[in-house]
This record gives sequence, structure tokens and C-alpha cells, in this order.
Amino acid sequence: MKLHEYISNVLEFVFSTWIDIPLEFEYMVEITATQFFYHNIALDECCRFAELIINIHTEGEFDYVFEYEPFNVLDDELSTEFVYEIDNTVNPESFAIIIDGEKRIDVHYKENLSYQDLVEKVKELDWPLD
Repeated sequence: MKLHEYISNVLEFVFSTWIDIPLEFEYMVEITATQFFYHNIALDECCRFAELIINIHTEGEFDYVFEYEPFNVLDDELSTEFVYEIDNTVNPESFAIIIDGEKRIDVHYKENLSYQDLVEKVKELDWPLD
């Protein structure tokens, strides 16, 4: 499978029911897929991880700061001509959520969490949700 096919499959999985996809969300999935492709991570694992990332940003059940190293490039102004280039200096396998500015939870792609699983994981840690 080629990179563009891998990215296309992940985009289709994550956004299959969406009508309009915000550019930033599309880039988030493309960045995740590119990183996973070059690190030889299975497509199904990438799909679930990318879906979780997007669901965190759209469901918003708690006040959080999202940290995922490959997304640091999104701090720059984006355009429709944006093309992500692989960055081997970042960790693509996990992200962190900082809840209420102080409580950190790390999520690794191997955990295979759904959004609801993540919410339950947060609740189990006895942290209040907004």
C-alpha cells in the first residue's frame, strides 16, 4: 500500500459520515496517518487512533489541553497547500491530555481506546468532568 492510499483509507474511516470536514481536522488525520505509515503501524490501529483524536476534539466532555508532538506543525498558519513531511524526531505513538490544567493522562495507540473508553478511563481516575 502506498502512502496516499493509506491516508485516504484513514480519512474515509474517520470521516465517512461527515459532510463538511474542517481543514484542521483533515490535517490532523493526514499527519497521524503519515506518521503511522512511515512507522509501519497497521492501518486498523491508525484508523482507531485517528478517530479517537478527532472524537476528543469534537465531543468535548472535559476541559483539556491536547498534546501530540506531530501536531506541533499545526501551530503555524495552515493553507490548502499544506503538505506534511514526516518528522522522525517526534513521538507518533501516544498523546497526552492535560485535564483542568494539571491532571495528565497519556494514551498510547496500543490501548485501542474508543472515545467512550477514554471517558471511562478518566472517570476511573476519579477526576471530575465538566
